[in-house]
Amino acid sequence: MSDHSDPSPEKRDDDATDKAAPPKRGGVKFNPEVGLGQIINAVVMAGGIVYAIANYTNKVDNTQRDVQQLRTEMTRQLAEISVSVNEQFKGVRTDIANLPDVKAELTQLERRADQSDNRAGAQSNRLDRLQETIIQTSSDVAGLLRDKARKNP
Repeated sequence: MSDHSDPSPEKRDDDATDKAAPPKRGGVKFNPEVGLGQIINAVVMAGGIVYAIANYTNKVDNTQRDVQQLRTEMTRQLAEISVSVNEQFKGVRTDIANLPDVKAELTQLERRADQSDNRAGAQSNRLDRLQETIIQTSSDVAGLLRDKARKNP
């Protein structure tokens, strides 16, 4: 007997298994028969995808426009703040630059006030001496008048 005419039982089982079982493959199987319902479903799905992409693109455009408007507004506000701060700093710089002049003016005013106080003090001392002199003179005149009134009754 030859090997081709009378196969062994082991070999027959392998051949039967090979012919009966299709090869195992993973993934999606392709069906060449496409129906009208499947085409309509595909068109609806494609339309939904196009709509979703258009809607997303619109939202992206709106977001970009909003971001640009926000940037513009922030730039404008920052420019206003910058101008305001620069003006305030300019005023502070001017005040700082004028401090030596103000200090000199205050020193001069203090000197004048001190001089006025000294003059007022000197005047006060003179008035005190004058008052003492008047009192003394008045007392002397009163004494002379009493003496004269005693001598001439």
